[in-house]
Amino acid sequence: MALKEHIDNRIGGEVRYVFLEEGETLAYVPNEIRRCVAFLGYRDANRIEHVAGSACWIVDTRYGYGPACLITAAHVLDEISQYGDSVSIRLNYKDGTARWMSVNLSRWERHPDKNVDVAFLRIPIELEMDHAGCPTGMFATTKTAKEDKKEIEVGDEVFFSGLFWQHHGSSHNIPIVRVGNIASLREEKVETQFGPMDVYLVEARSIGGLSGSPVFMDVIAARRTKETVIGTMILNSRFRLVGLMNGHFRGPESQRDFDSMPPDELEKLNMGIAFMTPSDKILEGLDMYMEEDKKAEEEGKKRRFLGISFDSTQRTNVSMQTTHAGIEIPTPSKEQFLDDLKKASRKKD
Repeated sequence: MALKEHIDNRIGGEVRYVFLEEGETLAYVPNEIRRCVAFLGYRDANRIEHVAGSACWIVDTRYGYGPACLITAAHVLDEISQYGDSVSIRLNYKDGTARWMSVNLSRWERHPDKNVDVAFLRIPIELEMDHAGCPTGMFATTKTAKEDKKEIEVGDEVFFSGLFWQHHGSSHNIPIVRVGNIASLREEKVETQFGPMDVYLVEARSIGGLSGSPVFMDVIAARRTKETVIGTMILNSRFRLVGLMNGHFRGPESQRDFDSMPPDELEKLNMGIAFMTPSDKILEGLDMYMEEDKKAEEEGKKRRFLGISFDSTQRTNVSMQTTHAGIEIPTPSKEQFLDDLKKASRKKD
C-alpha cells in the first residue's frame, strides 16, 4: 500500500514529516512525548531494583542543540536516598528491552530555591536508547503564549505521562498517560507537604509514581481536529510542556473529618487535586544548573592548562571528583591547589 507524506507540527510547532498508509491516523498523544519519560528507582539490600518515580528528558535548544538533562521532582530523590546513595534509572533501548543504570545522588543538582521541587541530571541520550528529549522550545512561556495566542486558564485540559508502578512493563518501560484539568492558577503560593510552593493545582488523581512526570497541554484545541489541504494533513494541535508533576493532596473532604480521622487513615486518602511546578521554574533552574556546569568545565580546562594530568583511566593512588557532566577528574592536592592559587593571583606585566 502506498504511503502518503503528512506534516506533524504538534511538538511545540516544530515541523516534522511522517508517512502513513491510506486511512491511517496519528495518535492524539505523539509517541515522542512518552519516549521522553524514564523511570527512577532504587536497589534494595538483596540487590533487587524497584521503580519509585518518573523523570523527563529535556534538551536545551535555546542556544542550539545543547546537552540532554533528566529532570524529576526533587522529593523523589529524597525518598530514594533512604535506600542508599545511588539512583537507579530504568531506560528503554531500541532492541525492545529496558535496562537499569546507576547514578550517584550527588550528580543531581536541585533548584536553588528549596521550595521548587525540581532536580536536574546532565546525561546523554545514547544512540542505542529508545528515548527522545523534550526541546525547551516546546516549553510554555510568556513568549510562546503570545505566539500561540493562548494563556493557561482554569479548566484547560492537561495530560501527563509517567510511571504506574503496578504496570510499569516487564520487558520495557510502559509510561501511562493521565488526563486532568487546571483547577487553580498561580495567584499565591500553595501550602503543600513540601512547604509553600508556586504551583498550578490540577484536578487529577496523581499517584506516587507519577511524581516527576512531564505535564503537557494542547494549546490549540482540547480535542484532535484535522483538515486536509491539497492532500497533506495538517493537525490542528500544538503541545506545550506546561510543568512537572509534584504530588497530590491527601486528606478528607471536610475539616470535621480531618479532626476525627487517625493520621494513618488520612495518608491513604487522595483528594483528587495534584500540584505541578510551572515550566518557567524548570527553565530558571536549568539556567542556573548549566551555568554551574560551565564553571566546572572551565575549571577543568584551567587545571589541564596548568599541567595537571587527566589520564583516561583512573589511577588508584589519586583521589577523583566527578563534574556535573559526569566526567571524573583528579582532586588537586593541597600543594597543587596552593600552586594554582599562586599562579592565578600573580600580577601580569
